[in-house]
Amino acid sequence: MFVPGYPLVSQMMPPVRATETLAAKSVSRLPGGAVVYDFGQNFSGWTRLKVEGPMGTEVRLRHSELLNEDGTLNPLTSVCGQIKQHPKVSYYGGPESPPTAWQSDTYILKGKGEEIWQPRFTFHGFRYVEVTGFPGK
Repeated sequence: MFVPGYPLVSQMMPPVRATETLAAKSVSRLPGGAVVYDFGQNFSGWTRLKVEGPMGTEVRLRHSELLNEDGTLNPLTSVCGQIKQHPKVSYYGGPESPPTAWQSDTYILKGKGEEIWQPRFTFHGFRYVEVTGFPGK
């Protein structure tokens, strides 16, 4: 964490490492075109995207621990907005940051054949992943 006026230090906890690869247990296609993947359990990790499509296509992955009753993603179960609103920790995020830190990743395609992507500098807590903008099946 960077706090103005304090030295930058490495994190004081063990690094997050991949110990298992999980496949989705089920896939649901929603009326608006989004696809929700259920991994069958809550865990900390990240998703790997394998995609092919036109250059500039944006694929968005949103992560959540629960679904709404209609099967849509409930992203409010896993956001980091509460700490950013606390008056004594106003240094979190900075003036350009959003008021709520959603667990989402956006990948913009290069458009040169099959692309495989996964985030390198973050992980999420989730069971469900909603994918929008995917240019294939």
